[in-house]
Amino acid sequence: MPDGPPSPRDARNGAAASHAEAERARLAALVMSSPDAIVCYDAADGSITTWNPGAERLFGYNESEAIGRDYRLLLPDGGEAIYDRVLAGESMTVETVRRCKDGSLVDVSLTAAPVRTPDGRTIGVSGIFRDISARKRAEAALAESEARLSFVLASSPDNIFIQDAALRYVWVSKGFSPLRVEDYIGRTDFDIAERSGEAERLVTIKRRVMAEGRGETAEVAVTLGGVGRVVEATYQPWRDATGVIIGVIGYVRDFTERRRAKRALAESEARLRAILEQMPVGVAVVSAPSGAPLFHNSHAVAILGHDLIPAEDYTGYAAYGAVRADGEPYRPEDYPIARALLHGEIVDREPLLYRRPDGQVVDLEVSAAPIRDGDGTIVVAVSTFADVSTRKTADRQRELLVHELSHRVKNTLATVLSIAGQSLRGATDLDTARTSFTTRLSALARAHDILTRESWEGASLREVIETAVAAHAGGARMEIVGADLRVGPKAAVSLSMALNELATNAVKYGALCREGGRVRIGWRVADGREPRLVLSWREEGGPPVTPPTRRGFGTRLIAGGLSHDLQAEVRLDFAPAGLACDIEAPLAILQRAAAPAR
Repeated sequence: MPDGPPSPRDARNGAAASHAEAERARLAALVMSSPDAIVCYDAADGSITTWNPGAERLFGYNESEAIGRDYRLLLPDGGEAIYDRVLAGESMTVETVRRCKDGSLVDVSLTAAPVRTPDGRTIGVSGIFRDISARKRAEAALAESEARLSFVLASSPDNIFIQDAALRYVWVSKGFSPLRVEDYIGRTDFDIAERSGEAERLVTIKRRVMAEGRGETAEVAVTLGGVGRVVEATYQPWRDATGVIIGVIGYVRDFTERRRAKRALAESEARLRAILEQMPVGVAVVSAPSGAPLFHNSHAVAILGHDLIPAEDYTGYAAYGAVRADGEPYRPEDYPIARALLHGEIVDREPLLYRRPDGQVVDLEVSAAPIRDGDGTIVVAVSTFADVSTRKTADRQRELLVHELSHRVKNTLATVLSIAGQSLRGATDLDTARTSFTTRLSALARAHDILTRESWEGASLREVIETAVAAHAGGARMEIVGADLRVGPKAAVSLSMALNELATNAVKYGALCREGGRVRIGWRVADGREPRLVLSWREEGGPPVTPPTRRGFGTRLIAGGLSHDLQAEVRLDFAPAGLACDIEAPLAILQRAAAPAR
């Protein structure tokens, strides 16, 4: 090893290497924690070189099964040219299909790019796969829904149509009209109506709808196929995505079909009831303006534990007895469905607490909205609600764990910083500082290992003592005597650190530095108005002891640390025959937050 400090160049190189290593570690952590599947391939042979947990979740292969396999592992039958194109230097994002371990196919969005060295040489291919199966299913469902809607519109017994700004028909449902659909497309009412007066009235109404931007319903007489009809026609402005009126949408109903239309309406209501019954949330519908219950589904009964409470008006909602998340009781008019009914308010997932008849209190998220008729009058109010008790409990547990973890990490970092500062401050050279810091950090780690096994609920005093001194001596040279008892996490760490200092001192200067030296550790509980733990450390058989000329970190940690953390009284006696240390602390402080042994 060369004498003297490292040169500036060596220092810069070392810093650069450390930075590069840290950067690699950061990138590796990003890859491993990414929710997306990240797979890298070697350009030389196409083998898989990187396989993160996201890839395992998406494709089913674990890392050992995937690393080294050919890039075609995930390709469906027939393969594709993406890999070759990327290897040739092309970057791309495509939607494609990949095969999972179980043989199933999954829709993915693939972002692929060549991996190059700083000098531009391609050494591999990287691929980021995102599962888009849910989106694909949603798109298929939307297309199916649109197809069903078009089918329903085309099958409607009413005449439904769209006309452009020039009032030319661009889409028409067959409905009751005796004319063919193709007889309408591209033509105006003047081209179709058999009487010019009828056409003039229709055109006048439609132009007014476009000019004023609001719908209009009118009874009009029309003659189609030589047959006169009186129909109820409703016209609405047809707007583009920007809100500009570009035509008219019309709904025309033949009064002669009113009975059949009522029957169709009843069937539609039945379908709606069936849909509401199958919804995975509670659904309640109340009438306006009273608020009396009209309908609720079976999920509502399952969540509340009973049917809707009969009420003549919304004041009867007081019988539910729900409270807000802060414990404030709901007044009848404050319930979400009452606000929707009375004020037209739309309520989105308002949290409330509800006590079921069996006594169980459940967390609910309640939404409500008014349903209006064509004039804007509220005709009913609808409320949906879901039991989110499981999620709320999980959220509260997660918040508690995050808070506890943050608290422990801060305490641990503070302890490590203190150990580092004191170890460096009292050391005469770097090696001594490194040894002191490492030894103390190891003692802290051993104490944490014990507490981690016990879920940080406490620890065995005997195990804390045995673990703290085991790294320094054992067997016949270390006698440990005392009835075991439980101590809390803070006491376990503080005692472990203090005993480590005593053991380190014994190995360097005390009884454990020569053959025949022994240490006896004993403890007992002293009864009294406030029970106290009395722990003693006795050394014998070592070299003659002389009091230290200065108070080092070890002495400060033993005396000051235990006094601060455990309200302990510490007595250190540097007797010539051997160091003696007595620690006396309130048992209640030592056992604070200590759970019974499991």
